[in-house]
Amino acid sequence: MDEVVDGAFFERHLGERTRTVPMSLVAFHAGHPFDVESVGRLCRERGIFFVVEVMQGIGVVLVDVKKIGVPFVGSGTRKGLLLPQGWAFLTGTARWSMPGPATWPRSRGRTRPPT
Repeated sequence: MDEVVDGAFFERHLGERTRTVPMSLVAFHAGHPFDVESVGRLCRERGIFFVVEVMQGIGVVLVDVKKIGVPFVGSGTRKGLLLPQGWAFLTGTARWSMPGPATWPRSRGRTRPPT
């Protein structure tokens, strides 16, 4: 992988409608870590919700939720934690709030996704 995935990478792709940036702590195929701290900082500055999946790194590298600056971290447990498949957890910082206005996209009158 030639390109570095960090805050500068994501900044080029964010628009005024961007509400959430989800990403992994570590690449599943090659094992290299992403710069989640700079992405978290960018999201805080822009008022964008940031979600990090840590399954590939937890139990192998230190996962400091406060340092990353992410409200919630989620993971399965079967990889680095060596626990049974099917277990998972969600954890987060003590204080968090949804950035931006507390509105959700309108469904345009649909009650279900189109088939």
